[in-house]
Amino acid sequence: MKVYLAQLKCENNHCVLAAAEVYSDRDDAEQLSYTLGHEAGRLNATDCGLCGSTTLHIDIRETPWESLKEARPHLMAAQLE
Repeated sequence: MKVYLAQLKCENNHCVLAAAEVYSDRDDAEQLSYTLGHEAGRLNATDCGLCGSTTLHIDIRETPWESLKEARPHLMAAQLE
C-alpha cells in the first residue's frame, strides 16, 4: 500500500487542486481521477488561478509514504509552497 497523489495541473505545471489517498497499486489509484474531476466540477475549477491557462490535466503519482498520517506533514509543506 502506498499513498498516491493526484494533481489537477495546468500546462505550466501549476497545481490547481490535489487529492491524496492510499491504494494498493497504480490501477486502483486511477480512482483519484474521478474524485479530483468531481471536486473540480463542484468548485468550478476550469482554469489556473496563477497563469489563467484553461488547459488542465490530471497527474497521478506514487509517493514514498505508506499512510496518510505519514504523508500529511509532507503534503502540508508542499501545499504551503
